[in-house]
Amino acid sequence: MSAVSCDIFCAVVDNLGDAGVCWRLARQLAAEKGWRMRLWIDDPAPLALLKPGVDPALPRQDIEGVEVIRWAQPFPEAAPGDVVIEAFACELPEAFVAAMAARPRPPVWINLEYLSAEEWVAGCHGLPSPHPKLPLTKHFFFPGFGPGTGGLILESGADFGQPGQGAALTVSLFCYDNPALPAMLDTWADGAEPMVCRVADGLPRRQVSAWLDEPFAPGTDARRGALALHALPFLPQTDYDRLLGSCNLNFVRGEDSFV
Repeated sequence: MSAVSCDIFCAVVDNLGDAGVCWRLARQLAAEKGWRMRLWIDDPAPLALLKPGVDPALPRQDIEGVEVIRWAQPFPEAAPGDVVIEAFACELPEAFVAAMAARPRPPVWINLEYLSAEEWVAGCHGLPSPHPKLPLTKHFFFPGFGPGTGGLILESGADFGQPGQGAALTVSLFCYDNPALPAMLDTWADGAEPMVCRVADGLPRRQVSAWLDEPFAPGTDARRGALALHALPFLPQTDYDRLLGSCNLNFVRGEDSFV
């Protein structure tokens, strides 16, 4: 019996989140299920940040058993796999959908939705959506935390480590522009308990630098009262996973990290 072939389509909208979820799913299905995976992504640049070794300039490359292909226009002729995953309601190329319908046995077509803890998710997970013209049916897949949902995308047997047992509470910080951040840092610095804050690169580091009123380059440290701060370089996905596992409290960068 031949391995299941699968196409995942990813249109990058929110920079790291879409690429992160799709890459985690693709490499998990390749490694754990032995599926033949193709990841079509319209902007490989975020993927190159999350997975060292990805060259965003290449139109096609093989990484960890996943064929990564730039989703370009015009879309090339391609035979659809046994499973087609449309991530976060990105619209598949019309020619590819026509090729799906032309298969003797149409592929399983899944619209992978965003993770949600809301009650309505269980009622929508698995619902069919017939194509208006072609003999194809798409099904909605809703990741979630309760019975009746699609569960979570998480590697089997993954060991993300555990927080240390030191006296200081260790926190990782990723956030977007947030006017409440300075007050939170003030509270930590003025508190009676020691705190260690590992600050993600980008917007979090720049906001902390503004709060410190001094440069805060990656790899440097700072201290204010009870608060010790460490500026991190940008971390690839697996390294960021280990960072989260090593902290007592995490402010994370999206649903991929939240899981």
